[in-house]
Amino acid sequence: MITKRLACKKLGIVYNSYLSVPQITPLLSDILSGLAERSLPVDPYYYLNASGDPDARALLKVYHAAWKQVRDILPLEAFCVAAGVEPSSILDSIVNSIARLNALNAAVKLSASQPEVVQTTIEAARDVTNGHKDRRLHMQVSGLMPMPKGSKTVIQVNTNASATSAPVQQAIVVPAPAPEQTVRRLSERLHSVKGALPATAESLPVGPSMTQQRVEDAVLVEED
Repeated sequence: MITKRLACKKLGIVYNSYLSVPQITPLLSDILSGLAERSLPVDPYYYLNASGDPDARALLKVYHAAWKQVRDILPLEAFCVAAGVEPSSILDSIVNSIARLNALNAAVKLSASQPEVVQTTIEAARDVTNGHKDRRLHMQVSGLMPMPKGSKTVIQVNTNASATSAPVQQAIVVPAPAPEQTVRRLSERLHSVKGALPATAESLPVGPSMTQQRVEDAVLVEED
């Protein structure tokens, strides 16, 4: 069994340099312990082998090239330092790989059990006494009976005038003038109209000169 100092030297890193990077081993141990309870693989490199992330591939290249004694004694952070990758990125790769593999495993189990489930449903539907629900389900799935319609939600939208709608022209209301101003304006206009009219015979003043002129005109007419 070699020492950690010698293992770091064989790996090409400074002794204990992996202590200066984020430590993901404690958190990874909690994740893997939960997988152990479900009888799932608990080797982090198992999930890294199923990952296509560039950082995961770079770490695995360094890991598989190291001696077995080095792989057994050094933590995951040491190989992150040797590969020049961030431990947080490797943790993300492991978590994503776990989720993807579990989803694929569930899909495979569901697909593999489908024939048995269908056969069980058919046998239950053939029960004349208690199989009415199974017969209805079987007929709906096979298309012999229409599927029930789900609940519908009707939403009515009332459009009201708002600031974003088309602008509405507002009528401008001018207050009416006071009655005194109206009477005064009409009086002034009436006086101006009278002043512009030509003078008539009735309107001309009758004085002594005008009477004498009329008498003289009458005398001239009699002499002729």
